[in-house]
Amino acid sequence: MMSRYHSVNYDDDEDGDDQKPVVQVSPNQYGTVGDDQFIIEPQEHNFNRRRLYYSITIIALLLIVIVVTIILVVTLVGDDDEEYDGRTNLSFLVVGDWGGQSFSPYYTLAQKDVAEQMGRKAEEISSQFTVGLGDNFYDDGVTSVNDSRFNTTFESVFTAESLQSRWYMVAGNHDHIGNAEAQIAYTQKSHRWYMPNYYYTEVFRIGSNVTIQFVFIDTELLTTSDLGCLPSNDSDPQWIWIENTLAASTSQWLFVLGHHPVWSVAEHGPTEILVECLRPLLIEYNVTAYFCGHDHTMQHLHEEDSSVEYFVSGAGHNTDPSRSHADDVPENSLKFCYGPWEFFSYHGAFAHVTVNSTIMSVTYVDYEGNDLYFYTTEPNRDKDYT
Repeated sequence: MMSRYHSVNYDDDEDGDDQKPVVQVSPNQYGTVGDDQFIIEPQEHNFNRRRLYYSITIIALLLIVIVVTIILVVTLVGDDDEEYDGRTNLSFLVVGDWGGQSFSPYYTLAQKDVAEQMGRKAEEISSQFTVGLGDNFYDDGVTSVNDSRFNTTFESVFTAESLQSRWYMVAGNHDHIGNAEAQIAYTQKSHRWYMPNYYYTEVFRIGSNVTIQFVFIDTELLTTSDLGCLPSNDSDPQWIWIENTLAASTSQWLFVLGHHPVWSVAEHGPTEILVECLRPLLIEYNVTAYFCGHDHTMQHLHEEDSSVEYFVSGAGHNTDPSRSHADDVPENSLKFCYGPWEFFSYHGAFAHVTVNSTIMSVTYVDYEGNDLYFYTTEPNRDKDYT
């Protein structure tokens, strides 16, 4: 058996002065020569060392990959709420009938005050967006997508940084006097104005498994349509779309938002076609709440034996004290109404809403920042969200 260690023999040079090591090695062995003695390491030993080195390197790389993968999984998946910016609630503002006036300066004092308070409240509650409930431009809407009213009544009035997030818009009756299509087209020009169609739906997710669906409708088209609302060949297409959208919803919270009220005690009162056609759909499909404007008040109505909440937020540019339709709503349904008016005094108001997995809160705020009304409700949808 070949020894793993070899000695070195020294031979004299011809002059006898210098000595050089002479090594007897196998052709398959390698080594280095020291000054006096060295060790020859066989090829088999080097191979084992290289194999150990490669194994350690591979194991280290695998550990690095595993650690990086764990970090990514924890970051992206481990916390369900991270996907939704860490939010476990949805907060937003609601304002209707905010559309200024048709003469210079094209806004009202009450509208300016409301805009200022909206900015403060949006920052306070970290509002994620704003809902505009129609009558966006008094008295006759806009003429084109380049109409200066987009700037004088909207962009240069609601200027707070906290109000620069998206505004979900619907059209009101005054908007249809002008070019309502231009308001849809303005979606492509403004970074925050959003009205992709006359009616549309949006779904928001909070936490890991809670969704909130908004169904935006154009009630002016519904109230002026010659077509019916019942399922038939001559039904208005929007009615068909509304029922199909509500029937398909699986969200824990379901909101419908339009301009005209179903119920109202103020100047315009209940809207007959909505009472006849929309109200049954709201009840049948367990809609959580219907938000609207049209009457320049802040109201909350709730019918007995129904889970649907009716919120009127139509005081964006002034208020109306009328209660002329108090007898035209269901008995005991009116829970709150705000609509003061004083000569040479201008009032306005808006709402802010916060929704989480178990509760929705609605607060009405006036033009001076005072809380007028606060209400909470639980989900009414027939689904297990646990």
